Amino acid sequence: VIEKVLEIYQKHMDSTVDSVLSKLPAPARIVMPIFVGRDAIRGVKESAVRLTMEEIHRHASEIETFMDRAFDLPDTMAYRLARLQPRVFEGMLHPVFEEDEWMVLLLGGVLGVVVGLCQAAALGS
Repeated sequence: VIEKVLEIYQKHMDSTVDSVLSKLPAPARIVMPIFVGRDAIRGVKESAVRLTMEEIHRHASEIETFMDRAFDLPDTMAYRLARLQPRVFEGMLHPVFEEDEWMVLLLGGVLGVVVGLCQAAALGS
């Protein structure tokens, strides 16, 4: 997912730099690639993305708080999850627990035996 977000961000950054360059007077647009080279322009785009990514990590908690408020994620998720059909909800969660399902089954069996033995001892049979 993060790769897709970075790809989208890179496209937007490329578009923004191209937009700024397109606003230069025509002679400058023609001469600039000759003097600085097309690789330099590509380097500016890549540097902008890299520097932004370095800076964004410093503000991750503020961004997360803003997104939670802006998208109202807790309430949205609660609303949507509450309206899922039980079969759909189980289908969504099952892959998460599938790896440890054997442990849950084993634990349930052991607890069942222990409770059964306790009942038998308590009832005196």
